[in-house]
Amino acid sequence: MGIFAGLSTAYVMGAFAFQAIALGFIGLDARCQARRMLWLLLTLFTGPVGLLVYFLKGRN
Repeated sequence: MGIFAGLSTAYVMGAFAFQAIALGFIGLDARCQARRMLWLLLTLFTGPVGLLVYFLKGRN
């Protein structure tokens, strides 16, 4: 398979790391409104799109 196996492993590890950092940021953000669990679930299921929406709508 060549280099594909290593690249796919690195991609999956990077995706899990990004997801953990994003959820940690939302979980510990002091500016988050009362719907913190909703934002965590949205980001868990949608990934970077949910984090972008959180930055635009959830931190006001």
